[in-house]
Amino acid sequence: MKCTRAILIAILVAGFIIRLGYGVATGLNKPPVSDAKEFDLIAMNLLHGNGYRGISWGNPEEHLTAYRAPGLTATLVVWFRIFGHRHDVVRVANMLYDTGTALLLFLIASRLFSTHTGLIAAAVFAVWPVAIFHAVSLEAEPLFIVLEVASIWCCVRAHEKPTAGTFVLAGLFLGAATLTRANTLLLLPAIPVWAAIVYWRKWPAFARSLLVLIAAVAVIGPWTYRNYVVFGKFIPIVTLDGSNLLMGNNDIVLNDPKFQGREALEDKIPGFNEAVAGLGEVERNEKAKQIAVAWLKEHRADWPRLAWYKFRRFCLPTLEQPSLARKLAMMLSWGPVLLLAVPAFVVTLVQYVRDRHPGLMMHLLVLSGVAGMLVIYVIPRYRYTLEPFFIVLAAASVEFLWNKLRPSR
Repeated sequence: MKCTRAILIAILVAGFIIRLGYGVATGLNKPPVSDAKEFDLIAMNLLHGNGYRGISWGNPEEHLTAYRAPGLTATLVVWFRIFGHRHDVVRVANMLYDTGTALLLFLIASRLFSTHTGLIAAAVFAVWPVAIFHAVSLEAEPLFIVLEVASIWCCVRAHEKPTAGTFVLAGLFLGAATLTRANTLLLLPAIPVWAAIVYWRKWPAFARSLLVLIAAVAVIGPWTYRNYVVFGKFIPIVTLDGSNLLMGNNDIVLNDPKFQGREALEDKIPGFNEAVAGLGEVERNEKAKQIAVAWLKEHRADWPRLAWYKFRRFCLPTLEQPSLARKLAMMLSWGPVLLLAVPAFVVTLVQYVRDRHPGLMMHLLVLSGVAGMLVIYVIPRYRYTLEPFFIVLAAASVEFLWNKLRPSR
């Protein structure tokens, strides 16, 4: 036990030091760019009492917005209020989130498989290249992942402790994750299915398990209500669903090999700029959704081909990266992990359904995440939100193969 604890602490410390070293080497306090810049702008407006104001695609003037999810912004406000407008603090916080994720992966893998599997999973995540890159990105992924993994950990714990508190905590973490990135919104409809499979004919436990959904909705609900008050429309999290649907389903991504499985930016889609000229954020998103739905109806015969392009891209050992070193790092990490994780995913999915194990929530999260990308498109940071669970499953395969192949004494 003491040896395991010492090894785990060493792994967690090493993972933090690696991220800190990479942050120092690339600029720990350099200003945000791209999406991170928009989160930063909204946070500063909140800090100065100007409300949830920012910019959105096609609307560069600051305005009341729901274009970016509020989870990351809320934490930025806390850090900026305590430490001032310092991005090094935010990057260090991301590294701490990753440390928490590695610990939670150890706990999940140890509970589902063994302590050795837990140590392997934590060690792999500690040196996982994409995680290291995102720890210094100032984007939402590090916070989102620690929250979603914490929710899965609570569900796994419910195997021994199916208490109301455990389920409520799982729902709170899941709701907070969904407010950070809307990826997990697709998991919510699957929760009653999970509850029915795991707690069939165990009615008290079944009723308590639904607290996961109730608590998650309770966390998300106030933001959804805010959006309705501000915009007069039902907007669960962000005004990006129409845009994402259109960017992943159009003539460009269907016919141009360079864009198969990925996104074509809105302004590159013929006729879109003219269709949304002068429209605000919400109306622009609605128009994008209308165009996307109309295109999908006209191209029903191409749905399998589109889905195949996206699934193939999800499995690719490399996605677009800015340097050869980063491409190589992704290939050497995601490639073997995917190959090891898929058999373990299938075996444990069957086993958990048969045994009515609450760890099935991990499988449903992965399936809902992949389904979401098959509907829209695949980019590295979308896939990264599922990679920690593939690491757990790959670690289980490694231990299984080791036990099978090592010489008997």
